[in-house]
Amino acid sequence: MKIAAVKASDPEREEVRSFFGLNRKPSRRTGESVDEVNVSADVYPFLTPRRDKVRLTDEFGTCRTLMMKDQPVWITENDGGTASRLFYAGCETGLILTPGEKNTVTMGTRIIVFPDAAFYDTATGTYGPLDAVFTSTQGVAVRCTLCRLDGADYDFATSVTAPSSPADGALWCDISGETPRLMMYSAASGVWTSVDSTYVKIESPGIGASFSSGDGVTLSGFSSPGMSGSFVIEERGDDYIVVPGIISAVSTQETPVTVSRLSPLVDFVVECGNRLWACRHGLDRSGNFVNEIYATKLGDPFNWNSFAGLVSDSYAASVGTDGPFTGCSAFLGNPTFFKERSVHKVFGNRPSNFQVVTGPMPGVAEGAAKSVTQCRDILYYLSREGFMAYDGTIPWPVSEQLGEISPAGAVAATKSNKVYLYAVSAGVAGLYVYHTDLSVWHRYSDTNISAMTSAPSGVLAASGGSLYVIDSNDFASGASALTGYDTREAITEPWFFETGELTAERADMYVEKLEITASVPAGGEMRLTLISGEDEKTVTMAMRPTVRRTITMPVVTGRSRRYRIRLSGVGACVVYSISKFVERI
Repeated sequence: MKIAAVKASDPEREEVRSFFGLNRKPSRRTGESVDEVNVSADVYPFLTPRRDKVRLTDEFGTCRTLMMKDQPVWITENDGGTASRLFYAGCETGLILTPGEKNTVTMGTRIIVFPDAAFYDTATGTYGPLDAVFTSTQGVAVRCTLCRLDGADYDFATSVTAPSSPADGALWCDISGETPRLMMYSAASGVWTSVDSTYVKIESPGIGASFSSGDGVTLSGFSSPGMSGSFVIEERGDDYIVVPGIISAVSTQETPVTVSRLSPLVDFVVECGNRLWACRHGLDRSGNFVNEIYATKLGDPFNWNSFAGLVSDSYAASVGTDGPFTGCSAFLGNPTFFKERSVHKVFGNRPSNFQVVTGPMPGVAEGAAKSVTQCRDILYYLSREGFMAYDGTIPWPVSEQLGEISPAGAVAATKSNKVYLYAVSAGVAGLYVYHTDLSVWHRYSDTNISAMTSAPSGVLAASGGSLYVIDSNDFASGASALTGYDTREAITEPWFFETGELTAERADMYVEKLEITASVPAGGEMRLTLISGEDEKTVTMAMRPTVRRTITMPVVTGRSRRYRIRLSGVGACVVYSISKFVERI
């Protein structure tokens, strides 16, 4: 009896040469991971560990804010939680602040901090409050008189009827109406004409020392009618100020008066167009409920209430949307303010044409204000619908692969084409890195990050009482681009990349073996763990080369139809491909 020979089929090779990052959804592409840590797409389409991070300084304390000027700026809170201190270029500035969360913004050479309403000037080293308040002493005379713009006193008569036989240029204060009027006589025409601009000089020791010309101030406590309210200082000296106004006679009082220049209570603040822009939903300083957007005087962070009819004036506008403000940004040259369900953009270049345009759309989630960051021309932020990308029209989610993300404690920053988001996603805290060009996510092991900011040498992150450079260009640049730091160490993180459940594509096929092609340097290590079969048999193999070389690691699977692959290691390497050889039963 002759038995026909059956030729075994040649194994079919299926190769994965592109690695796409983390995907926690039930279905995923070949080359995506179900779990991973400390790998990146820096050499896409291949797989490689993240760059080393560099620790710049420790004993950092509780960081409340971290930002980049020409050098890093941060605010840390002491262990007792009784005060915060501002640091610039690694040195304490001397500015002492209240404890708690801060809104910090830079404008020109100044670093400005809210809710303290304080500043530090990096050029001069000076610091202090934005606000100024003067209150005269009981019993010390405060004198008010009608004057010229330069502060020189007027010589005028006050009466209900015009003086008889006046000289040319004579001045008369007409009090026949409800409001006094200053009139000037013209001998040529024989007519009294109104003086359009009148000013009042207020004199008291030290009254003008803390103010500048152009300051918008509030006056209170004055006995002269019309002298309490909001004014703009036209001229000043240490012992006097000149404001627009009119009084019918020189007045002197010894009861206290107050001159104040105050910043509003604000929720969030940003610099845009050489102004500070801020928002407030809640009670103002007077106890009134407001839902408003504010801007300072042009180029002047001290003045929020300077309204003189000029293009440089301050600005304020109410909005009609419900709920608190949740964040802000200077996006594409426009101040942009967020609520959870709306976005408010300010257009225009002067107070007369400023316009607030409101769009109903997913905004920043409450508690996620630090997640707002810009990468190239796209703004990214965490909303209730996920991590969003916003180009100025309608935002769209980019975090479907991560699962649900908690807004509590979310912090974001950018470097080049990558967005770094520290958050708790699907119950796992970590630093999630989004490669915007590839639309893929990777997870780093960094935890407890309280603040991040972009820097020339990488991303600065405050974590666990230390300051780090994440994804530094190299070890040296992590320190050399930033002065005043003693670089402690470069930290190499262990990494792994684990696929989801992989199966043969057909019921009559099985996986005979796998091949992993990778380049591992001398002293490095890469392990492959294969979990296969119904009984989940685990096989682990390791590469430990003595010189840098490219190695192909064969792995016998034992005719598996269901398996998972976990690659792990320490140190640099590049994984080029995972190949599987499939045969029919």
